[in-house]
Amino acid sequence: MHLRVVFLTVALLSAVVWPIRFAHAQCGSNPASCCIAHASPGCSDQACCQVICGADPFCCGVQWDAVCAALAQANCGVCGVGCGVPSAGGCCAPKLTPACSNAPCCTLVCASDSFCCDVEWDQFCAQTAAQFCGVCSSPCGGGSSEDCCVPHEGPGCSNADCCEAICDVDPFCCEGEWDTVCAGQAQLACGVCGVGCGAPNSGDCCEAKTTPACNDTFCCTLICAADSFCCDVQWDEKCATAAIEFCGTCADECGSPAAGECCIARAAPSCSDATCCERVCAADPFCCSDAWDAVCANAALDSCGICGIGCGAPGSGDCCSPHATPSCSDGLCCEAVCAFDGLCCEVAWDAACAEAAGILCGDCGGVCGVSGGANCCQPSNSPGCADANCCLAVCVLDPFCCVESWDQFCANIAAEGCTVCTTGCGLPDAGDCCEARTTPACSDSECCLAICTADPFCCEGAWDQACADEAILVCGACSERCGSPLAGDCCSANGTPSCSDAACCELVCTADAFCCSFEWDTLCADAAADLCKECGTTTPGDLNGDGIVNAADLTLLLDSWGSAAADLDGDGTTGAADLGILLNNWN
Repeated sequence: MHLRVVFLTVALLSAVVWPIRFAHAQCGSNPASCCIAHASPGCSDQACCQVICGADPFCCGVQWDAVCAALAQANCGVCGVGCGVPSAGGCCAPKLTPACSNAPCCTLVCASDSFCCDVEWDQFCAQTAAQFCGVCSSPCGGGSSEDCCVPHEGPGCSNADCCEAICDVDPFCCEGEWDTVCAGQAQLACGVCGVGCGAPNSGDCCEAKTTPACNDTFCCTLICAADSFCCDVQWDEKCATAAIEFCGTCADECGSPAAGECCIARAAPSCSDATCCERVCAADPFCCSDAWDAVCANAALDSCGICGIGCGAPGSGDCCSPHATPSCSDGLCCEAVCAFDGLCCEVAWDAACAEAAGILCGDCGGVCGVSGGANCCQPSNSPGCADANCCLAVCVLDPFCCVESWDQFCANIAAEGCTVCTTGCGLPDAGDCCEARTTPACSDSECCLAICTADPFCCEGAWDQACADEAILVCGACSERCGSPLAGDCCSANGTPSCSDAACCELVCTADAFCCSFEWDTLCADAAADLCKECGTTTPGDLNGDGIVNAADLTLLLDSWGSAAADLDGDGTTGAADLGILLNNWN
């Protein structure tokens, strides 16, 4: 269960963030200064800490990093420049700001030369500190020639300011040795390391590479808190995938690795092949401005020549059955299985791959996307959840969620990255997309996303009548219900389930459920003609449509005995029950 350990911190982060939105227990209880970065959450000044963690819960949930310290310095008013202030900097090296962080030394030097505390801690101030204070013989700065960004056996490192800042938080770094923890903190907090979280040359967080870390400080810190391999060794494909899933910094533009396969429909715009994407969007700008839907994916299949065999390609074969070629035709299922076993996408979709699909993928009898399944945004005792997209994405990160149970960790990962949790679209209890109500979103994920893209109020405010009307026009699911204007005429066969007059439709479907479940065929239209005044019949039993039930209708019924021609009760045969209906309505 390696991935269970790797992604545990991400789940814990989500679990911790919710309660501390209102009361940050780490504020005031952590003796570390708010003005400098350190490895633990929270800081010593309770008021400052509450403000910063209210804006960035990461600072109280995981680590008071360089971003948190910078926010404190900019907003709190407790990080002024003065003797003993941690952000004032080291005493042993010259700098452009006054004072230094060691209070006794600073006070001693400024007593002899007030310029050092009033204007600038220049070379003379640093020399005075080195001569009289006894703090400059530390392993920081001149006491070490070792790089702060690299672990080494001895204590301290060559950059005095960085070294002192790290040792203020973790004295072991200056008393024992500058180990991987010290070097990691330097990479996160000091800004002197060429490669590290936030360093400009660390590379894009959304792309895999051979070097560690990436150039977005927040995203890099978040991912490395979950998987230290990404900052210690290499920002590989798993790190980039996690960044795409959780950071929200990977732009959906033509050619972006985050944009997704051109051959597979999805709710986000653009696709990862720049040439194909630009060609499709030139013909249909909607594909790059709103969503790469089925029309866009089909255009890619027809015109790009890149949709051969691969996850989601129509020719890749059934995911539920083994075959000699790699990958399978259901993109999400394929990607989830190949995350567990890369050979399924590299060599062949063998029996083991099909068996994995049977565990994961709803269409193959698996736990993801099963109708009536658990809410992905809440924990449950069973594995998997109802939204296939969210379920498969989470299980790629943590297989436990699809093998054992969808516990709080799984729900927290879903809450961080799944559209179904961030918008409410697709939640089982969100409500019917075709009906207005006072709550936002609706239960059909694709329909909901399409409507909310055009009108965000439908997901942010309420799913009102305008949202429901738009769903009826746009979403095919609404045409399959009684009363939908898209359902077709009740008085004739229309090729779709149900019909447009709600009362007539419900009357006919009560007698013959086939008409609403499968197709409104000629038998349904005949039943409507018999039962619904909209189709010209006012009274059951008026078979000739003259407005009365009499001997003429009785003759027609007897002539049709045993056939369906005068079937009044919907059982498919004209018989004694139909005769009873006619006689009960005799005029």
